[in-house]
Amino acid sequence: MPLGDCCPGIPGTDSTQIADIAHAAAGPAGSTTAFQLTSSLLLLAAASSSFQAGPGLLKALSGTPEQPGVLPPVLGRVNRHHTPYWSVVVYLAAAALIIVAAAGQEQELVLFYAVAVFVSFLVGLVAMARFARGEDKTALSWVNAWPPWPSPSPWR
Repeated sequence: MPLGDCCPGIPGTDSTQIADIAHAAAGPAGSTTAFQLTSSLLLLAAASSSFQAGPGLLKALSGTPEQPGVLPPVLGRVNRHHTPYWSVVVYLAAAALIIVAAAGQEQELVLFYAVAVFVSFLVGLVAMARFARGEDKTALSWVNAWPPWPSPSPWR
């Protein structure tokens, strides 16, 4: 049976999407606990890497008072351990706001995460295309503006 037939959309209140996929892959009597534990560790690793990279990105975008960046220079201030502490505070506040907006429901958080990943890649591509265009590098601008794979989109 195809996976889409057994678990379409957001699962009911007594289950999670990972549990439904585990039951479909391993069967109800299978090793679903190991599947769910592995999936949980993967999600924890993704969240951890996000909390490590996020404040560093804010620091990089902040610039310095001499060479201002996209964000205010205060986000680039570091302590003696080279941690951009104001960037960590901003990132923590953003994460708390998202958790409150999703009402702590993990399925809603997964949707927020999926949209955030898509938007971040899109913004990155637009920024690189804009930078390449500003540097008069037309070929790089096209590489960043158009994906290298064929698209079924009717707008192309």
